[in-house]
Amino acid sequence: MEFSEKNHSKSGVPDINNDENTTDTEHNEASACEEKEEKNQNNDSSEHAYELQSKEISILKDQLLRALAEADNLRKRSKKEKDDILQYSIMSFARDIVLVKDNLHRALSNVSSLGDIENKNEKLTEEESFVKGIVITDKEFSNTLTKYKIKEINPIHTEFDCNLHQAMFEEESEEHAPNTVINVLQVGYQLKDKLLRPAMVSVAKKKKRE
Repeated sequence: MEFSEKNHSKSGVPDINNDENTTDTEHNEASACEEKEEKNQNNDSSEHAYELQSKEISILKDQLLRALAEADNLRKRSKKEKDDILQYSIMSFARDIVLVKDNLHRALSNVSSLGDIENKNEKLTEEESFVKGIVITDKEFSNTLTKYKIKEINPIHTEFDCNLHQAMFEEESEEHAPNTVINVLQVGYQLKDKLLRPAMVSVAKKKKRE
């Protein structure tokens, strides 16, 4: 009888230690799952934050490049405007000043012995000295115009260019090809690449057959 009671105590009473071990294992597994899930969530959050930061950096970079490009374009436009102002600020003055050159040219064109006066080594008369003074003034004036990039347009015997020349009339000619400038009534001038005034010319045309 005692033997059976001993056996009953071994087999019928629950093992508390085994239950505790099982509970601990389940708890550890649950904790591990929770940690893993939390870690995955943290990873997802980190990836999402990284994507957002990358997009923000990309947007800011694009905005910076646009701002730099606009600033560079503004600088170039400002420089061009400044250069244009400096370059062509004397346009009105230049148009007026070339009229003086025209008058000097007209005065000298009426002197029949101009070549003799320029080459004369002996003492000049009062009139010859006056003419030679005009010659020197004309040359100095031409040098000044050249210094300031004011160029004379004298297109004699060249092809007519409507951008630089103004045709006053046409003349029949057998010696020159049609559309050739055969006479310059008034020289033109340009300031660098800007036209001050066109050259007034006559242009050849084909002679009609009788």
